Amino acid sequence: EEEEEEEEEETVEVEVEESKEKEKKSESKKKKKMTRVERLREYFKLPSDEELLDEFLCALHKKILLQGRMYVFNNFVCFYSSVFGYQKQKRIPFKDVTLMEKAKTAGIFNNALYIV
Repeated sequence: EEEEEEEEEETVEVEVEESKEKEKKSESKKKKKMTRVERLREYFKLPSDEELLDEFLCALHKKILLQGRMYVFNNFVCFYSSVFGYQKQKRIPFKDVTLMEKAKTAGIFNNALYIV
């Protein structure tokens, strides 16, 4: 009788582990089904109706220059950078923008965008 009880316990443990593995696989499949735009919306905490209009390689200049990407949505401009493990994200609603103009980098090249 003791041997039978031990076998039953092992069977239950294996079944539980298998069901956990199946749950993990189904969760990862759900994540893979998200489109790139959906992942960006989720990352920047944007409403689901925001459309990605365009994206650009760029650099954010505050105290230091951070290389990254700028994403332009209907109502937001977003920036993401990950350099040497330092991650920076910025979300600016267009309704909060008071000034947007071309600017010069290094005082020479007119290839920057100044957003206030």
